[in-house]
Amino acid sequence: MSGGTPLCAEERETISRELRRENSARGIAKLLGRHHSTVAREINRNGGAVNYRAVAAQERYESFKVRPKEHKLVASARLGTEVVSGADQCQTDRGIS
Repeated sequence: MSGGTPLCAEERETISRELRRENSARGIAKLLGRHHSTVAREINRNGGAVNYRAVAAQERYESFKVRPKEHKLVASARLGTEVVSGADQCQTDRGIS
């Protein structure tokens, strides 16, 4: 259930610096204008407060952002054809041309 804007590299750097100053996730979130749970999840998924590193967190984010496989409609021409056919049939049934 992702919703908002992902953290950027600068925000991750700020998180890293503030953790070194022993600032809490809530304090860092206020500084960034983010929800405290966003910051807490970022810290926890990237090694915790002691081991958090902004560069490693950014690299991890970028590696997960890349889709490792083709989309199903691209990979399967047959499936794509069926979807288009179904959409055309739906429009015909509704009287849309």
